[in-house]
Parts: sequence; C-alpha cells; structure tokens
Amino acid sequence: MSIAKSQPGGRIGSNLVRIPIIVNFVLFVLVISPLGRDRDLYKATRDSGLAASITGAAQAWVIGATLFATAAFFLRKIRKSNPVAGQDTTSTTLDGILLVSWWLVIILTCMYAFMMGLGG
Repeated sequence: MSIAKSQPGGRIGSNLVRIPIIVNFVLFVLVISPLGRDRDLYKATRDSGLAASITGAAQAWVIGATLFATAAFFLRKIRKSNPVAGQDTTSTTLDGILLVSWWLVIILTCMYAFMMGLGG
C-alpha cells in the first residue's frame, strides 16, 4: 500500500497546491505568448465590453490562487511537521519548488513592469 493511500488527504493536499500553480503558469505563458499580445483580440474584447471583466477576473484568479496554494502548502507542512519513518517527502518538495518558482516569477514580473514604467 502506498503512503498516499495510507494517509487520508495526502493526494488531495498535493493537488490543492499543484493545480492552481500549474494553471497560473499556463495563464502566464498565454499572456506573454503572441496570443496574449494580439492587437485584434484586444480590440475585439474591448469593443464587446469584456476586456475589463476579463482583466479583473484574471487578476483576482492569480492573486487568489497564489494565496490559496501558499496557505495550503504551509498547512500541509504544519500537519506533517512530525515525519513518520518511511514517509515520502518528495511530493512536498516538488510542491515547494513549484510554489517558490511561481513566487519568483511573480516578483520578477512585477520588478520588470516597475522598471518599464519608470522608463517613460
């Protein structure tokens, strides 16, 4: 029997961290890809009146999902603070790497946007 099956919520807790972060990475790649910079798509959404609501929903999702994933990660770490002999910590390590890399992407993107704004 695997450890994820022997501990209730092991797989679910891992997915609570991974899925929002992976969705955030996909959204980020879409925004910086040519699809996200398409002028015709921007004009079409602006003319239909959806641009403001799409932008607001995307911002709320990124902030909410990041804070939710961070809280879920730390709650899992607190609950598993007393490791059982033979317990697999690779899922927690992978979740931590994903979370730290996402926070670095957010910080570097904000720094880049701030620097571009100061350029005039």
